[in-house]
Amino acid sequence: MRKIINKNKLVFGIIFVFVCSIVIPSSNSTIINRSMTLEKNELYNRINYNDVWIVDDEGDGDFTSVQDAIDNAIEGDTICVYSGIYYENVEIEKGKNNLNIIGYNEEYPPTGSDDFCPIIHGDRTTNVISAEDSNNIKIDGFNITGSKLSGEIGGIYLRNCEHCVISNNKVWDNYYGIYFDYTDNTGIWLNNVALNEMSGIVLVNSHRNLISHNHAENNGWNGMITDGARLNIITFNSFSYNTHNGLKIWQDSFSTPACNSVRYNNIVDNGEPDENCKSFTIWHNNWWGNTESFHIITGIPPKFDLNPAKFPFYIPLGKCI
Repeated sequence: MRKIINKNKLVFGIIFVFVCSIVIPSSNSTIINRSMTLEKNELYNRINYNDVWIVDDEGDGDFTSVQDAIDNAIEGDTICVYSGIYYENVEIEKGKNNLNIIGYNEEYPPTGSDDFCPIIHGDRTTNVISAEDSNNIKIDGFNITGSKLSGEIGGIYLRNCEHCVISNNKVWDNYYGIYFDYTDNTGIWLNNVALNEMSGIVLVNSHRNLISHNHAENNGWNGMITDGARLNIITFNSFSYNTHNGLKIWQDSFSTPACNSVRYNNIVDNGEPDENCKSFTIWHNNWWGNTESFHIITGIPPKFDLNPAKFPFYIPLGKCI
């Protein structure tokens, strides 16, 4: 039976107005405040809260399966998933919009004693969580692992989606971590994306997204790679200890400028120099692990961070670590 918590609608929106220009704040505190203001004031969750479904692996809620809850939910519903291990691959029905899928690192009463972020463990056949042609989806607070280890496959995979939020997740031991394909105006923040076989975060032909306060580290290829992605803001992330590039910005032609913004990130101790190929991306005030007066980003043509940070930035961890 549905548990109706509230009929009031809480409307949020994502607004991106991005200009490729260099603005140098006066202090690190100004930078941090500006970034947090961007998250709070320019990225909103547009989901309409309506009914709530409880998922608990010990049977104390409405469902024991995340997939069953999603299948029964309608637009505007919230799915609360409590601590436990869920062995399944979760697919949001094509075109289903306005869903909140929230993980809680506590047990749903009365039984059980789990106190960790719910684990969604895939069966290595496909993506662990996926959505296509869906808007206003929020995925928050999960431990996500077990994708297929080949192809354009990820722990979280979104295709042709808009106005979504991917936050506070640990995404590990997948082929790719978080994979966006033609997905725009979406936020990726406070995720720990590590130990994936290929790259941690991937944007393919995805535009006007905010990637902020993530740790993309110890991945088998790149911390993050973009391919044909434009007008994205990549700020206050840690791209470190990856086998190849910490961050690679790729564009197949000069005819369509990428014009991304890469600012205030920690990019250190990766296997290869970071790369900027055929892209007009702005690299500014990143921490490269040294106190050089400028930093060269390899590529065609090479780019320069002419004002690298003198000290590393503090990048907080999300709730699932």
